[in-house]
Amino acid sequence: MTKKIAMVLKVVDVLIQAGLIGMLNIVGYGADGLFVLFGIMLLWQLVSSILHLFIRPNWKMKAGRRFWIVAFAVLFLMGLGYIVLAFILAPILIIIYLAISISELKEIWNLQHIDHVHSVDDIKHTIK
Repeated sequence: MTKKIAMVLKVVDVLIQAGLIGMLNIVGYGADGLFVLFGIMLLWQLVSSILHLFIRPNWKMKAGRRFWIVAFAVLFLMGLGYIVLAFILAPILIIIYLAISISELKEIWNLQHIDHVHSVDDIKHTIK
């Protein structure tokens, strides 16, 4: 039984780390984004190491079954949340960013191609 739990923990660990690597799409490639990413990864490694101390394949798990079920459910949801952030939210944010960039490029293009170019005197007269 404990071997199965340890295997589930390892799968959740891999899922969370894959999601964290995918989160680079959201937090960006700058130094701040990398610090946030590595901070979260270090925190997860700490939590994972503590949980691995309590779950060794040669130990028999007698008490606290409900605790472990809740703990693994929370860890699974965390991993799922990171994957959702990385692989679903990131493309949506990229599409929004591209749409904004394209609209700004269109405005710049329209400003450069004005049909009738006014002289400086015409512009001064219009302003007055």
